[in-house]
Formats: sequence, C-alpha cells, structure tokens
Amino acid sequence: MQTRAVFKFLKEWRRVAFAVIFVSILILLYATPIYNSVLLEDLENSVLRWRFVQRGTIEQHPDVVMLGIANSSFKIKSELALENYDYDYEPYLKYFEPQWPWDKRVFARTLEKLCEAGARMVIFDFVFFSETGGEGNLAAILEEYRDRTVLASVYELEKTIADQSSLKGRSVAFYEPNDEVLPWPAEGVTEDNYEDLIGFANVKSDADQQVRYAYYQDSKILLNFKINPSLELPEDLSNIKYDLQSMSAVAARKMYPNVRIPYPSERLLINYAGPKGTYVMIPLEEIFLRERWEGLYQKGEAFKDKIVIVGPYAEVAFKDIHPTPFGRMPGPEIQANSLVSLIENNFKHPISKASHVMLGLVLSVFAMIFFTRYKSAVNKIAVLAIFTIGFILLTQYLFQAHEIWVPVSGYIFCFFLGGNVVLGYDFILEQYERNRIRGMFGTYVSPEVVNSMVESHQEPQLGGIDTNLTCFFSDVQSFSSFSEVLTPVQLVDLMNEYLTSMTDILHDEKGTLDKYIGDAIVAMYGAPIELKEHAYQACVAACRMQIRQAELREKWKSEGAKWPSLCHHMQTRIGLNTGPVTVGNMGSRTRFNYTFMGDNVNLAARCESGAKSYGVYNMVTEATYLEAKEHADDFIFRYLDKIQVKGRSRPVKIYELICMKPDSTDDIRRTMEFWAEGMDAYLKRQWDQASSAFNRALVFEPHHPDRCPGSPTTPSQVMLDRIDIYKKDDPGEDWDGVFVMKSK
Repeated sequence: MQTRAVFKFLKEWRRVAFAVIFVSILILLYATPIYNSVLLEDLENSVLRWRFVQRGTIEQHPDVVMLGIANSSFKIKSELALENYDYDYEPYLKYFEPQWPWDKRVFARTLEKLCEAGARMVIFDFVFFSETGGEGNLAAILEEYRDRTVLASVYELEKTIADQSSLKGRSVAFYEPNDEVLPWPAEGVTEDNYEDLIGFANVKSDADQQVRYAYYQDSKILLNFKINPSLELPEDLSNIKYDLQSMSAVAARKMYPNVRIPYPSERLLINYAGPKGTYVMIPLEEIFLRERWEGLYQKGEAFKDKIVIVGPYAEVAFKDIHPTPFGRMPGPEIQANSLVSLIENNFKHPISKASHVMLGLVLSVFAMIFFTRYKSAVNKIAVLAIFTIGFILLTQYLFQAHEIWVPVSGYIFCFFLGGNVVLGYDFILEQYERNRIRGMFGTYVSPEVVNSMVESHQEPQLGGIDTNLTCFFSDVQSFSSFSEVLTPVQLVDLMNEYLTSMTDILHDEKGTLDKYIGDAIVAMYGAPIELKEHAYQACVAACRMQIRQAELREKWKSEGAKWPSLCHHMQTRIGLNTGPVTVGNMGSRTRFNYTFMGDNVNLAARCESGAKSYGVYNMVTEATYLEAKEHADDFIFRYLDKIQVKGRSRPVKIYELICMKPDSTDDIRRTMEFWAEGMDAYLKRQWDQASSAFNRALVFEPHHPDRCPGSPTTPSQVMLDRIDIYKKDDPGEDWDGVFVMKSK
C-alpha cells in the first residue's frame, strides 16, 4: 500500500516535479562539458550542413576573381604544339608543363600582367618552395608589386615537438617560399614587411574532415622556429605574440588597415556563398592567350580593382580539395569565402552563451508544460517532434534572414532528454500497473485478454457477452496412428514444430488462440478485439495453414530416417463457422479462462470432423462463406452439400474452401467446372447426368487418393456413392437436397 501511495503522489504532482527536474537538467547541461561533447558537436555539424543547403547560394562577391591552375592548364602546351602556335606574343606559355611544379617565370608574368591591368590584390594559394627556375624573375616582380601581393606558406604538425612542449597541438614544421624567391633576412627586408607579404594557407577541418570555420592568426614562434631551428622554446608561452596570419588576414589588412583580425582562439563560421563553382574559375592559361586576354578580358580590364586568387584546381596534381557544408570544394574557393567573410564581416555569428541558456530555459519549460499535459506516449512524442521541428525552423529563419546562428544541438538534446525522463517515468507507472494485473490474472487468462485489460484498465470479471465471430477448429488426421509409430520424444518434437507453425499463422491473421486439445487447435476470430473481417481472416489462415502443412511434409521428408513415412503424409482438417456465440471469462471464481461457447461453436467442430466424410481438409458453413465473400472474392469455394448434422434440427449448407485464387491450378479449375455441372444435375435428381459429370470431376480432384496418400475419399466419389443409393431409393420430388448425417 505504501508503494502505491508513493506512485499515486508522484502521478498527481508529476507536472511540477518534472518541470523542476527538466530545468535542473538544462542548467546542468549548459554548466558542464556535456554541451561541448563530441556527440553534440557532431549533431550541430549535421544541422549546420542542412542550414547552408537550405539557405542555398547567395551572390558571390563581385570583386573576387578565381584564376585556377586547372586540368586544362597542364594540357595547353601540347594542344598549342599541335596548332604550331606562335609564342612571340606570350613566350611564357612554353613553361606550362604537363607536370608540377612549373618554372616560376609563369607566375612572375602572371603577377606582372594582373598588376599592370590594375588588380587590387593578387593572392597565390600555393607555396613557391621547390627550386624550378625563374626564381630571380619572380623575386624582381614581387619587389615591385609586394604591396599588392600575398604569398602562401604552410605549416604541419610534428608530434615529437608538440608532445614535448605546451605547444601541444600546434604546428612546428613550416614551409615558405625559398630564399631565392623571398630573401630573408636581407638588406631592407625587416621581419614586419616580410610578414606583410606572406600568410599561411592552411585550412583546418573538424573531426568529420569538413572545413566550416576560418582561423586567421597563429603563433609567431613557429616562424622563429623555422628561421632558427636551434631556438629553445620558452616554458611560459602566455606572452607569445600571435601575429602569424593567414593569407586572408594579410590580404585584408593590406587592403583595409583598420580591419579587425580575429584572435587565434576565435573560430568564425565561414559564410559560404554556395557550392563549388559559385566563384567561377578562369583557367590560368587564358590570360596568356591573345584572343582571350584582348577579347574576353579586354586587355585585363576584367581584372581591374579585383582581388585575384591564383590557386590549384587540378585535383590529381594538387589534392587541394576539401569537404565543406556545401560538398567538396577547391582550396582557393575556400580561401575566397574566408576572405569575403572577413572583409565583409558577414560571419554567421552565434548568440551569446547567456542568451543561449535563457532561450533554452524558456523554450524547454514551455515545451515541458505541453509535454506533460498528454497521457498518450504517441501524443507526447508528437509534441516533442513539433517543438523540435518548430525550433529548428525558427533558428533557420534567423540563420538565413539575420545572420544569427543559434546552435540547436543542446536544445534538441534537452528536449529529448527531458522527454525521455517523462516517458520513462510514465513507463514505470504503466509497467507497475501491468505487472500487478499480470501477477493477479496471468495464469488464468490468455495473454491477449491480459493486454486488453491493461489497455482498458479493467480487471477481469466472470461472465460473457454475445457477439458475432468466426469459430476455428483444426485436427490432425489419424493422429492416433502417430503415437503408435513415434517415441514420446519424437511425438513431442513433431507436434511442437507443427503447433508452433500453425499458431504463428493464427496470430498473423489476427486470431485468438483458445486452447490446444492434444493435436487439435481451438481458436476464434473477432474477440477479444473486434475484427470486422473475421470470416475472411479465418479463411486466409486456413489456406495458409494447408500450405505450411505441405511445406512441413517436404521438410520432414528431406530429413530422411528421422521421421517415418506416416509423417510425410500428415494432413490437417479445419472447420470454420461464423455466427453469434457467447464469449467471455468462464469457469469458477478462483480459476477461469477466456473462451467461447454456443451452438455455432459446436457447428464449427462438426465441420472439422465432417470434413473427413467428404475427403476435404477445409470445410466452412454458408455463413462463413457469405461473410468472407462479402469482404473480398479471394477464395475458391466449392458448394458441397446441404446437411443436417447430428444434434441439430436445421440443415446448413457447407462448402469446401479449396485455396486462394492465386494458388489455383488447372486441375482445380477442371474439377470445379465438372463439379458445378454434376451438382446442378444432382439437385434436379438427374442421376445419370450427375454421375457422368462427377466421374469426370473425379479424375482431377485435388485430394484424389492416388495423388494424396492418406486421403480417404473425394467429394466426387462421395456424390457418386450417394447417387447409387438414390437410384435405388429415390428421395422423391419434394426432396430439397438435404442429407442427414448419421454421425458427428
């Protein structure tokens, strides 16, 4: 009683209790490292990917031009050779080799042409590290246009150094233009103006390898370490100056001296303009071809006042392709998006942590109030889904329309965590009630009835109700013979396999098992759960059981000597009848069972036993036949007879349920054709015509003893034998076709 009182108290106060619990969970969530967990980060990254895709492509920055070393750039020299191209206009085309790296005179001339055309800034997104020739040419041009040029450097991790210092995770291996391209130190070249010309080209990816964020500064100690490898790294790095900047930062600072360069600890979400190709790439060779430079690009006017990013696009040669929220994208295009985000300051800005927590509290408590108003788990889940989807759509609107990025992973986590807490609590209460009922009545009534009681919150009572359902009886033909040839263990194994298969089909077709009586199965369709098409479902089950019985026979036959030949011919008879019966809990007040009784139950049992007299295996009454056909005309029925069974005064029409229509054969169709002809003559007392038709039907009977060992007879043979009797003792003109059965 104390346990029930506690559950009752919690149930009455659960709304308040769980609102408090949920708010506490939320506060703890934002105050602990859970919020920064890998799980939530992965979830947020997936949402971010979806956000960018839903936002779609925005207009590219009009002043950014992509000049790419593309696949065509490696082929141009061979193509021009086929045309006997005159190199007098631009002899530097000779250095467009089919393999990388190229002679640096190509890039010296590229920089010269672009700057002479008025380009505002030229950024080279690859490192002039290798010595390939032309270094002097490039150095001279760089000296002339250094205020409008940014060169690339790259740094890499080196675990041995990183593990030995508090620089753990930072890079120490540094690659920059060789000394002939960019002499340092040299007369007139100071550390500051050296750094005005060079920036790192690294892009940093997240754990899933996607590049989402831009980093614009790193530690100057890396550069010093590259210049002087014998330098001892200081123990205290807190005063290290962070002025090693990215190419985007260097270019932005040279164009806009007042631009704020984010600190190294700041990772800013790049506002990608769109997928690969949003910034259209011009192959590098085009500015060297007279017809393109003077025609399409108007002697370089197309590059005037532009920011030109020269970089690798040929993936095979450079492998400078990275995953982004918009899919795979070349490194130069990532640099372009990073640069535009910096100079336009249009990063997707996250809301503050305080706003984050307050918004989470308000929305979560609001969702919680609605969540606890519903008792059904389905409704709770629906409310949870509505709040989650609604919140994601709201934050997507802020993301697209106002550049505000509201991370949703924490909220979604809270919604589901709080929702699962409430669902778990409800589940505990419900299981307590279920177990109490099962503990009291599980040994007396069927599992179906227990579940029905649990759902209705009603305890079972003695008594029954009258309802319309379909009664099912099945029995194994000549089962007593099996016990004579099988050991007790074999018999149990055989029947367990058989009854399991039959019961599975029974349940599949929504039937309710009443009991097993040895090899017999007693069941009902239409109770305790109402089933409108109960006759149809019972007929489907009967057909499926006969098919499964045939499969079992083949299986047992394939197992060789394990089973005697008698098992290879096992047959099951099934009887069905539809009508009003009494169904309910019947027995004593201390022990009862959910079952059914009545005249229609007995008639179903007579159909099962009477099937033997006709040599059929599925016998149904007219009531079952009519209700099944009313639902769907999916079966092949054969009208057998109009009989008066023992113990009943009223005659009933009976039918053989042969099979479902898709399983019909030519023999069955011929049987039905001749049978219909014979039955018509039989009912008209035209004995000779009937005998002739039944003889033709007999040849194709599906259960003819010649084809179906163990089958005692066939309907055609039964009718032929009966006609012989009627020929000697005619039933008279007032005969209505009724045949009185002398046995059950």
